[in-house]
Amino acid sequence: MTIRFSQLKKTSLTEARNERVDVVITFGRFNPPTSGHQLLVESVKKIAKNLGAEHIIYATHSQDKNKNPLKWKDKVVFMKKAFSGANISEDAKIRTLFEALGDLVDSGKKRIVMVVGGDRVSEFDKLVRKYVDQMGIEYFKVMSAGKRDPDADDVTGMSASKLRAAAAEGDFDSFKSGMASGLNDRDILRLYKKVRDGMGIKESKVNESFETFLTEEEKKTPTVIVLTSDTDSDTVDRMAKIASKKGSNLYAVDVDKAFIVDEDVNDNDLTLHNYDGNNKKLTVVLDNTIVIVRGGVLNSQSGIAIWKTLEESGAFVINKQDPMEFCQNKFSTSLGLELNGLPTPRTAMVNNEDAIDMALEKVGGKFPVIIKTITGAEGIGVSKVESHESLKSVLQSLWKFGASLILQEYMEIEYDIRSLVLDGKVIASVKRLKSNNKDFRTNKALGNDTEPYELSKEEQKLVRKAAKISGCYYAGVDHITVDGKHYLLEVNGSPGSGAEPYFGYDKGGPISSDELISNVLDYILDKENWQYAMKQVGYVEYIDIDGTGAIKARVDTGNSGFNVAHVEDVDIKDGKITCKLNGKKITKKILGRKNVKVGDEEENRVHVLFDVVFGGKEYKDVEFTLDDRSNRVYPVLIGRQFLTQYHYSVDPSQKFVMVESLQEKAPPDPSMERFIRKNKQEFIDRYGAEQGMEILYATAWKMYNKKNEDIEFEFQEV
Repeated sequence: MTIRFSQLKKTSLTEARNERVDVVITFGRFNPPTSGHQLLVESVKKIAKNLGAEHIIYATHSQDKNKNPLKWKDKVVFMKKAFSGANISEDAKIRTLFEALGDLVDSGKKRIVMVVGGDRVSEFDKLVRKYVDQMGIEYFKVMSAGKRDPDADDVTGMSASKLRAAAAEGDFDSFKSGMASGLNDRDILRLYKKVRDGMGIKESKVNESFETFLTEEEKKTPTVIVLTSDTDSDTVDRMAKIASKKGSNLYAVDVDKAFIVDEDVNDNDLTLHNYDGNNKKLTVVLDNTIVIVRGGVLNSQSGIAIWKTLEESGAFVINKQDPMEFCQNKFSTSLGLELNGLPTPRTAMVNNEDAIDMALEKVGGKFPVIIKTITGAEGIGVSKVESHESLKSVLQSLWKFGASLILQEYMEIEYDIRSLVLDGKVIASVKRLKSNNKDFRTNKALGNDTEPYELSKEEQKLVRKAAKISGCYYAGVDHITVDGKHYLLEVNGSPGSGAEPYFGYDKGGPISSDELISNVLDYILDKENWQYAMKQVGYVEYIDIDGTGAIKARVDTGNSGFNVAHVEDVDIKDGKITCKLNGKKITKKILGRKNVKVGDEEENRVHVLFDVVFGGKEYKDVEFTLDDRSNRVYPVLIGRQFLTQYHYSVDPSQKFVMVESLQEKAPPDPSMERFIRKNKQEFIDRYGAEQGMEILYATAWKMYNKKNEDIEFEFQEV
């Protein structure tokens, strides 16, 4: 299906605007996804934005050698990469348009607009119209995304059939010319091969264009490194045996004994010395290496250094350091989930005796109550106390050993659920039962029984969102159900595999821990899956440019040029620009000038580099052009180049998705500002600069809304 974006029927859009619309969809083969499909997807996104609705892109499951060579799973992978910011359905159970419509109705989305090519409006309208009432659809409209022009030489004439023909003929260059802009050369190469494989074409002789993209190293099975402080663990041993069967070498690296010499870190290889404690060294090709990090590495300074070096040098790391630290700190995890609208047990941090009574009140004021060390795993460091006397005694004992502690309300349960999420998809889940010896903990490491558990759609959505908030590529998410309501307990950035048998979603039934490990390795050994989850932002967010303070920025995926910042009182002299940015005077070296197209005209703008803080992260030397944006709503524009480079995706339906938006929700208030100034250093020292400021602003926001100025930072309510 190919459309001309500019030919959207205004009458249809006007009609739809007069109706409340829940969701805008399209349903197509995308076999393979093309630049023409990209126009369709962009049309869906724009219509949804204009109507204030969500959007979902569905791909068919049809598969045959001629018209549908790609598997559904492969299509979804490439569509996510090709169509930046698009919501691609990953529900494998939805195979037809009517299943999609039924699922939407079941989820409360009963007012639906469907976007198709101009030549298929009548066909789809007739197909669905007669079933609207019996399906419970309250409003349904088929809208045109424009007419096809199959003879055109540009993107409006691009079709999947043309690209399939190019692939069949071995014409890689023609195939590449029709690809969506979100795919890089390596992605296109892999897609080309997938299409040819689906057609049953053997690559006995590949053409020159194809061969140039594949190095010998890329053809090799990736090496797997497991960073651990326990090289003899059962999990690591089983991983090594299963990886070996798949033709991959897996090495357990003892982070307390291994070391790296700076001269052994080259462009694409790195040497680990004494990696096994027996004076052996291991040299790996970085862009062909997977690094799996076990939880104990966070307790080793040398381990953190090795981990960070591998991460920054280009290896594919599961998980990165920031998400792992977020998961390890149970208070940060609970706070982060709560601030994103996910239910958790009431939680408070308590670090001194004066805080006990108020912290207890904040978690419900009832016994029993749970005490947890702020870090810990496998149920270690978790206590249930039944009285005020016991509470004080246990806290005092743990404080003597320097433990940082949280209180959490106690919820009576018979079991909890551990779900494993890999690259945004729930792959397995298991029910962990309370032990017969009346221990309130459900951890498998304590010897408790387990059984397979299939999540409901509601639970799957909750679990996926929790994993996404954590930023983990692979995570274990724990939740409970009390009186019909689901509560998230924690997110584990280094989940074990021992709680078998699991319910495996690919299999649709029970799987063993070895099967689980095998499935995970199959997925991560495929380089097509080496793409970290996008960090989601709203279409307006705060940005700090060169320390001038928070500025509202418009986030625009449609802008492919440099970011733009508003400046005033400009003075250019000796290759430098002096100006005011966000009311503060700055001086920057001018790198040059850039011609920027604005409408039908071009503007010549000064080009500079800024250090910025965005999404809680600091980015050095970010390219900006400078302009007078006094007539614009937002003084800063963040363009597609920055968003793509740092893996941000934009939710066009929301403002202020990031934590920094709390500043918007908490207007300046003298008491709040005093609290922030007073406790800033305490929070930074305790949680680090980035996380500390997030928690500080979140706490200040909570206090501001509750008008409670007496709360101290040691026991902030989540």
